[in-house]
Amino acid sequence: MMEEFEATYYLEGLSQFSSADLAAAGWAIPDLVLEDLLVFAQDQADHIQFWASTIEALGATPISTCAFHFQPVLSDAATWLQFGREMEYIGMSALMSAIAVLDDPELLLSAANFVTVEARHQTIYNIINGGSSVSQAYDVALPPNQLLAMAGQFITGCEIFPMNLPMVPQVAHLFGGMPAGLALNWTWGNATTQTVNQNEFWCQWTSGTSTSAVVQPIAECASPPINGYVFAWITNSSTPLTTDILTQNVGNVVAGPAIAFVDSQMEILSELALHGAANVSDINTVTPAQAASILNSSTV
Repeated sequence: MMEEFEATYYLEGLSQFSSADLAAAGWAIPDLVLEDLLVFAQDQADHIQFWASTIEALGATPISTCAFHFQPVLSDAATWLQFGREMEYIGMSALMSAIAVLDDPELLLSAANFVTVEARHQTIYNIINGGSSVSQAYDVALPPNQLLAMAGQFITGCEIFPMNLPMVPQVAHLFGGMPAGLALNWTWGNATTQTVNQNEFWCQWTSGTSTSAVVQPIAECASPPINGYVFAWITNSSTPLTTDILTQNVGNVVAGPAIAFVDSQMEILSELALHGAANVSDINTVTPAQAASILNSSTV
């Protein structure tokens, strides 16, 4: 289903936005962007075909009644590309969580095969959105109900999961890249930051920089000083969430996650993709002492 979700996103956007639209939105080399997105769209089509044939070979029927509605993110080229960055990470997290529950070696190998391709897509999206190509040393898996908290608003018409999934309320926010320290207000269900008892709720941020979340009182919620992707949550406890989906204390989650990108470090490659030029200064290599320090810090 996520492969169809992503393929539809690409085909609808590519049929609506042209090289001129991307140039008007600020991309100095718009054809560089479109060239990659056309490849990504074909990747998703190939993945759909593979999973459909695999599911049929296992004696099941692929879901075919889903409808995808991307109008909220097709308002302009910049919003479309910002959402693509989020969508690719959601798809990658879905495959990572699937690996945690699959026990068939062939299916495990296929899921691992696809997740590496989705990660390459994600890297390109980071670059064309002005972020770091690979910002963190680890990625985070998300189980199906958490994925649907982000993607579900764009999906109708299908019984996605027949089992009784505990659904997580959405956090109403569509993120692009944002700086660290940006104050944020939240809406989830019928609640907002201002209408709840602010002593009873917290916002939390998980990422690949730590195994536990950054926790803030909800009235003081601001994008954390973390470069790269972060997931935002609303909880009824100040106990930090863990990033391990097998042990995560989800009972404390009131809403979320929502994905965000804190772009505090632009790379030369991102500057070139966006502006067609970069302010390049000398890149220093590490000294022998610094190399030894890095190696020592990785010793278990």
